[in-house]
Amino acid sequence: MGTVDEQLREWLKRIAGFAESDGPESVVDDCLWPALPPSPFVIQAPEAPRLLEILGYGPGDVAHKKNIPLARGKGLEPDFRVTVQGQDVLVVENKAPAVRIDDGPRQASDYFLKVHAPLALIFNTREAMLIVNARLPELSEFKELESEFVMRASIDRRPQIVQLLKHLTAPSSRAEMVDLAKALARKRVAQIEKERRGRERREIINNAISSIKRDPPTYLLQTLIANDESLRQIPGVRVKPEEVRDAWLGRTPQWGGDGEIEVRGEFRGESFTASFNPRTRMVVYADNPPCKPAPAGLCAIRTVEPRYKAVNGWDWWKYRDDGTGEWVPITRLRETANTKG
Repeated sequence: MGTVDEQLREWLKRIAGFAESDGPESVVDDCLWPALPPSPFVIQAPEAPRLLEILGYGPGDVAHKKNIPLARGKGLEPDFRVTVQGQDVLVVENKAPAVRIDDGPRQASDYFLKVHAPLALIFNTREAMLIVNARLPELSEFKELESEFVMRASIDRRPQIVQLLKHLTAPSSRAEMVDLAKALARKRVAQIEKERRGRERREIINNAISSIKRDPPTYLLQTLIANDESLRQIPGVRVKPEEVRDAWLGRTPQWGGDGEIEVRGEFRGESFTASFNPRTRMVVYADNPPCKPAPAGLCAIRTVEPRYKAVNGWDWWKYRDDGTGEWVPITRLRETANTKG
């Protein structure tokens, strides 16, 4: 017959054809156990063993729903009730092959009200799920698993489902099955806790990233400026974190506020227009950030003569005098400000 592992693998091969079937639950019944054992007086042809037979349960250990001597109301009899030495060790609930088993924990909880098995198996030939009976005094510490599976496997991953089914090998006593249920429950609780910590970690990281996206911290902007060659090479300009933050957030920077005036500069027949704020004494040329008049003038001139070395921005930039209508150097505004000061 081979080892339990070998028999399980062979059994899974035989039922693989049912995995995509639309057949009824009776198809699954037949995979698990001969639902109605034949009369001992009738000679039967040899048949391949069913799952519960492979796991070591004998004829007196398995009761099918149709002959379980219970009358507790509709919906409380599992498909199979498995015992060892007359004590409940396992509840087995089958599903039609096309039916998912996600409601297994809730349904098993109903069975656990009266059947004192420490474990339940939910099976549909495609997937298998193990549930612990947290209603038992011996397993009451695992209340959080009352609506949770402790192990789940798919027929698509044969080693995984073989491992799950092998756990259900007939124990020597009910206490042995209780110990197995405890071991599986502890492992699942640890796994759930690990998953919870993972979710919390991802949430913290996501919140931190969202916060940075909403308002990038200065240290990050300074790092960006320090490590980006293009930001360090803007002619005559030292980029500030506030300027990068505005670009990061897609905001239009308000460089000078109220009081800005139009200024012009000329070089070799080319005319350049910018804005000047007398209060901050800063010039904004093109899309560049605000800077002192000289770097701003040099930035404009170098669009014509890249090698140009220096310019007196206070004299080169001119504004229109409202009194005379003439364009005069902005240095006059500096003198006016000094006089008022």
